[in-house]
Amino acid sequence: MPRWNLPPTLLVALLVALFVTLSVAPLVGCGGDDDDDDDDTASADDDDDDDDDTADDDDGPSYTVIEDPLPVDLAKDLADTWIGFFEPWQNAWSWDSAVLMVGMLDLAEVTGEEKYTQYCRDWLDYWIEDHRYHIATSDTTVPSFPALRLYELTGDEKYKEPADEAWNYIRNIAVRTSDGGLNHLGWLSGVELWVDSLFMLGPYMLTYADTIGSGLPDAEYAHQLDVFHDHLFNTQAHLFKHKYSDTTGEVLPAQPNYWGRGNGWAFVAQVYASAMLPEATKAGLSYDLDGTLHDMLDTLLPMEDESGRFHTIVNRDDTYLETSTGLLLAYGVGLAIDWGVVFEDTHIDDIERWLQGATDQIVVDAAGDTLLLGTSYGTGPGDVAAYQNVLKGENVSYGLGLYLLAAARRETIGPKSAISAPSGETDETWVDPPVPCEGVECGKFYVARGNFYKAQSEFDDVLVASPNDSEALFFSGLIDVVRVVVNLVFEIDKLTVGDITMDDIVAWLGDDAAGGFEKMTQKMSAANGAEFASYLDRLLLIESGGHTAVGGAEFDNGEALLLGAVGDVVLGVFDIVDLTAVDADAPLPRSTGELKATLDAALEKAEVTGEEKALKSGLQRIAQGLDGVVAALEYIDAETDDQSDDFLPANLFRLEGTFGIPGVLVEGPVIDLFGLTEEEAAAMNWPDDLIKSIKQISTIIKVVAAIF
Repeated sequence: MPRWNLPPTLLVALLVALFVTLSVAPLVGCGGDDDDDDDDTASADDDDDDDDDTADDDDGPSYTVIEDPLPVDLAKDLADTWIGFFEPWQNAWSWDSAVLMVGMLDLAEVTGEEKYTQYCRDWLDYWIEDHRYHIATSDTTVPSFPALRLYELTGDEKYKEPADEAWNYIRNIAVRTSDGGLNHLGWLSGVELWVDSLFMLGPYMLTYADTIGSGLPDAEYAHQLDVFHDHLFNTQAHLFKHKYSDTTGEVLPAQPNYWGRGNGWAFVAQVYASAMLPEATKAGLSYDLDGTLHDMLDTLLPMEDESGRFHTIVNRDDTYLETSTGLLLAYGVGLAIDWGVVFEDTHIDDIERWLQGATDQIVVDAAGDTLLLGTSYGTGPGDVAAYQNVLKGENVSYGLGLYLLAAARRETIGPKSAISAPSGETDETWVDPPVPCEGVECGKFYVARGNFYKAQSEFDDVLVASPNDSEALFFSGLIDVVRVVVNLVFEIDKLTVGDITMDDIVAWLGDDAAGGFEKMTQKMSAANGAEFASYLDRLLLIESGGHTAVGGAEFDNGEALLLGAVGDVVLGVFDIVDLTAVDADAPLPRSTGELKATLDAALEKAEVTGEEKALKSGLQRIAQGLDGVVAALEYIDAETDDQSDDFLPANLFRLEGTFGIPGVLVEGPVIDLFGLTEEEAAAMNWPDDLIKSIKQISTIIKVVAAIF
């Protein structure tokens, strides 16, 4: 749990941070090209005429191939459900969408059904044609991989453009560790290596090398393999850790714990490297690539649960079972068998067992849609509690994509044993749609499934008929503010790679961001026209990629009051941020005295520049917001109902007990959240001291504004 040491007068800023937390967070490819040239590059399609112990393509499988259409049929049902639920443009330019789209392309190959290719093509066309995308992290390079696949299929140069841009990012823009490792999350993460970057970079870079006929991407990726292996691979455990910080030298998890999906990403990435790196480049690696793959598989097999799935921390059976790790292994081993590298086809039994484990997590919901359950949402590095706190969900895009990839690859190499139909017995949960799906409850369902577009449409319909419906107003406003905060991260990404300028950011803040906060603030104010309390099963953020989920919680007038008040504060800041009367380089006031001096200086300058009215308006809006924060704190403190599922429970503002946001913030002592020692907490009378401090700030601002 982080510790923040701030003076009481600035603790109100933490209220904003709670909502910013919602957006942060917090956390595949297919075959290679035909190899008709005379170089020494391995090809996924080469015949296997050597004397190694891998499958020989000329002889065919060592087992009797049967017909078993069930997994591909289920893959089609899953893909059709996704296509019916999300328009192509609703899929973000991000790694999670890219995994799904490569799965769609592989499914199209084995079924011959063009609609899956077309869905991927429509997605790429949306992002490419008006250059809506940006590449500023390892995660945003991944869409270049399905784009290259479409370039190979169509010859259309526009699909090569993102790959060229991704290569420019890797070579000329990306931050690197001291030994050349590529930073994972750009400005968000610091100089860090995350194990999943091996996959986010690998299939794209290896395919790009073939596309442009250059060994440079191969050499670059080989270097990344060496660096990542050196910092993250435990040679005794034969598994990868999650994160390495080049700044501190810290490796997470600090304990001997190994994230399942992270090792799955690394496994698949290394299979690609084994098949696609030129032999000389592969031989020049600092470690035995194929031997490492064998060691990883030998280590993971005994960790498999009897259900055919793996625990989210694979060596800890006290963590929950999860679906995507087994699918990654099934896909990776299937690729190796298909391409004639690393593994013999005797591992078909493992593939089918892992595929069965995932198939048993397929259900049909109340609306008749096919769902794959049990995939954990975006996962960051941490301790056991951090991994266990990550929520699982249904039809998580990359989990669904991995099922498509694993099923399609098994079909390509040839089934051996029949996969049984889903058993219908699962401990996993999912959010069912109301039937019929209409009104506020339908909108909340779409929020839980991450479709903000359809959710907002439902809330808008309710408000047309009932303009004062508090639930519809609140959740519609919640979508507005979440979109603004998430899009702010998106805009900063673009700034860091030079796609936009600081002037563009300022214009965006004054237009889009201010408009979003204004809509939200008005809706929250209207929502408080009546008492309400509404439970939301899940808030799923996927519009900008990444799949961050906030667990079930009750929202009521307290949250509405607080969000509306924060909106007023932010809008007041927007009102004055462009004024020449404001010194942008001035240090942040850290006491009421410093605040008064700062405002007096701004007042004197405003009188000279003729901006008194604008400054007064902004200060009044900030004071109004601070008064609203006080009202919200007093409302929440007075609540006496069961607070166990409240998003902002009263105990948070009384420094009592624990607090956490399921799926985002691990539960811990409230005093730790605010960076207080037990002695400091005992000396404070919360929430009264906090309210008193906010009132003092508001009073000072009102006094200064009244001078105009």
